[in-house]
Amino acid sequence: MTWMHIWEGQAFSEVALIPVRRDPARFKVSCTVTDGQEHTFQLWFYNIPEISQWLRRMEPQRWGFNGPGLIEIKAALEPALTQVDVYGLTDTNREAHNQVTAPHYWITHWALT
Repeated sequence: MTWMHIWEGQAFSEVALIPVRRDPARFKVSCTVTDGQEHTFQLWFYNIPEISQWLRRMEPQRWGFNGPGLIEIKAALEPALTQVDVYGLTDTNREAHNQVTAPHYWITHWALT
C-alpha cells in the first residue's frame, strides 16, 4: 500500500500552513523551524515518515528554495533525512540537517511525544 500525505501533489502556497495548524493532541511528531530573525514555525506531523518527507520536499520552499536551488538542497538533505528515517529524531540527525540548511533556516528542536 502506498501512503500519500494530505499535502502531496499540491503547490506549497496551498499547503504551507497545514502542519502549523494541526492539533498537537492528534499529531505527536513536532519540530520548530526558524530563520533566527522574525520567522519561527511550530510544525506537527503524524509520524516520522511524514516529517522526513516534509523536510525533504516542502520546508525548503518556505524559505525561498525553488527550481535548481530546491533540487540542490533536496539532494544535500538526503543523507541526514535518511538517518531520520532509520534512527529517528536524534540530536545528531538534527545537527546534520541544520548543517545543510543554515544560515537560511534550521530546526531548533524536534520531538516525538
